[in-house]
Amino acid sequence: MAISYDESLAIKKSYEDTYRTRHEAFRALRRYWHGDYWNLADQEQSRPITSVFRDLTSHMSDVGPDIKLVHNIIQTVCNKYQTFLSPLPQIRVWVDPPETDTRRAQATRKQRFLYGCWTAGSMDKVFNNIGWYLPLMGDCFLGIHPDFDKNLPVPLLRSPEHAYPVPSFDKHSEQAVIFSWKVNETVVSKNFSEYNGPIEQMRTARRGIFRRGQNPDPQVEIMEYSDASEWHRWIAHTQTDNKGNQVSLGSQEVNGVVHDLGFNLFQHLKFIDVPDEPWGHGAVEQAINLNEMGNALYSLLFQAVIENVFPRLILEGVGTGVEEIESGPGATIGLPPGAKAYFLAPEGPIIERQNDFMRANELNIRNATGMPGVNFGESPATSIVTGKAVNELMGAGTGSMIEMVQGVGIGNGIVSWNEKAITIGQRMFRDDKMFLFGQEFKSVTELVPERFSLTMQGKDLVGSPRNDVVFAPALNAHEKLVMNLQGLGAGLWSKKYVREQQGLEDNEAMVEEIYGEAADDAVLGAYMQALQGDATPQTAEKVEEEAFAFLQGATPHPLLSVGQAGPPSPGGAPPTGAGVQPTQSPPGTPPGLPVGPPPPGSGLAHLPPPGFPAPQGAAQPAPQAASQTVTLAQAEAAVRAVKGLTGKVWLVGEIAQRGKTDGQIALAVTDPADQRTLTEGLPEWQGRLVIHVVRGQPGEQAVDVSPGSQPTPAPQPVAA
Repeated sequence: MAISYDESLAIKKSYEDTYRTRHEAFRALRRYWHGDYWNLADQEQSRPITSVFRDLTSHMSDVGPDIKLVHNIIQTVCNKYQTFLSPLPQIRVWVDPPETDTRRAQATRKQRFLYGCWTAGSMDKVFNNIGWYLPLMGDCFLGIHPDFDKNLPVPLLRSPEHAYPVPSFDKHSEQAVIFSWKVNETVVSKNFSEYNGPIEQMRTARRGIFRRGQNPDPQVEIMEYSDASEWHRWIAHTQTDNKGNQVSLGSQEVNGVVHDLGFNLFQHLKFIDVPDEPWGHGAVEQAINLNEMGNALYSLLFQAVIENVFPRLILEGVGTGVEEIESGPGATIGLPPGAKAYFLAPEGPIIERQNDFMRANELNIRNATGMPGVNFGESPATSIVTGKAVNELMGAGTGSMIEMVQGVGIGNGIVSWNEKAITIGQRMFRDDKMFLFGQEFKSVTELVPERFSLTMQGKDLVGSPRNDVVFAPALNAHEKLVMNLQGLGAGLWSKKYVREQQGLEDNEAMVEEIYGEAADDAVLGAYMQALQGDATPQTAEKVEEEAFAFLQGATPHPLLSVGQAGPPSPGGAPPTGAGVQPTQSPPGTPPGLPVGPPPPGSGLAHLPPPGFPAPQGAAQPAPQAASQTVTLAQAEAAVRAVKGLTGKVWLVGEIAQRGKTDGQIALAVTDPADQRTLTEGLPEWQGRLVIHVVRGQPGEQAVDVSPGSQPTPAPQPVAA
């Protein structure tokens, strides 16, 4: 039987006294992050640091110095932790044993499903909020909710300020969790169409009559309950009676599901987990008193600076004769005989010593919170090498703490969320269509992830929900480029992959550009070789003119005439001399080019020189594929022979309508990954393949050539 609101309210009230102190600490930490130190000091719950001023001042209401400043180191530390904890990790879904092509495709589909759920649920914002809650408060609750409008599981995040965790008997886990907070009734009525509270009923009835002093938009309480079998959300109505007591006006359930999935939809994430305690602890709560002392020191120091800039004037032996004292540049003070005038100033460098004390206090705060000055760009070293060594040494503690929080605190929670998402998709959206798109990371050094779109149903999520997440190291764009170049040198990936990671969209155009530059360098190198072979003024002038004409585009590129017969060049025979063969240039060779192989290092040493055949044993250039007729049967057999296809594939266009084609061969696929598989599996059709991504059966005439489909029957001969 599902739990009721009254039962959940009774559980919540049983923990209110236990968690009241912790909830007040959470709310105070939020105010500390905003820098609201002195307002907290003016309240009755003032902390010991501010109580010092009560003993020093004449009035109990006078708390703190005259000028109150705030230097909020707590906020800077939390913001720095937030930058470290916000980046999304890489998802890796396990391939169920035994590993086959089919099971690898199933793992890829589940992995993209998770990335798509992250994109639909704005998981980047969720991580950013987690990075704010954990270092400041030490706790937050990451939840998952089946969105029946999108047919997707979406993430939820709850603050520990409103949480009432219910520990299990051994205190190492939680059997349930309750959340309770208040919002205005107009907010509830706009977000929940089924809401029908007392004030809303009054508006619906168009009475429009409220008693004097009654709030036309009162606050209502939202309460949520979640355990391993169910989740509910209620809106409770309360009213204050004449004695000031809260009287319940009833409740209304606006959301709820009895899922019986065996897991709680909410996961408790902690910054530092304390055994046998329901709450975690953050990075800054132990340094609050040091920050308060720093604020007091800054305020007193500023006040001391003012008093030193405008010191007090002491007149000795004047009596009451001086009624008005002139001030300003050139002003004079008339004193009677024997009188003295001097300023009241502290002895010694008091301000410098106080400033040193404040710097030491700030360093203590950063060290206590695991964020030394080196993480803010500070280094005590003067040389580059020593500074780098100090940076690695001092920053090592912060890095290890971040890895602990990511691995134990956030990482386990995200892995659990992914498992819940796959299970919810398999069971709750089994026959519902899900439209997904997102970005898929293949490594932690990627700058440009692979984008995808996917249409699927819950029953397509086959296999176990096992997965893990990999957090990327804190690398900037330059460091990731260096990592990619190192992997390229080690043969771990291709140049095309590295180019795409640098944001180049057209790899083929870049290859052609690089090839053209290398060809130009080879031709210019040949001209230089001709000049070196016959270093005479006449040869130099002739080679210079021909090279200039080549650079200006006045003469055709010599490599375009390789293997082609043509008239001799206008320049006649090349110059003779050292390094130049005394034979005539082959037809098509530009004037001044030597006969022989290209110079070493020109970038084209693997190509034969103009007009010369390739040496024996060298790889011959592949002939350009001529346009030829491809029949439907040939295309169908070739596509069916391609291994590794995961989606549906159809032959469309002219070949599907006419049964043959002399031009492009059009294909339609449902999985974008099959585009690359088909391109690599059909190299004989390079330049003729046109592949489109579709969501389902194409609207035009199509022939199904998907893996497992039946071949098209051969046409029967017509009887004479």
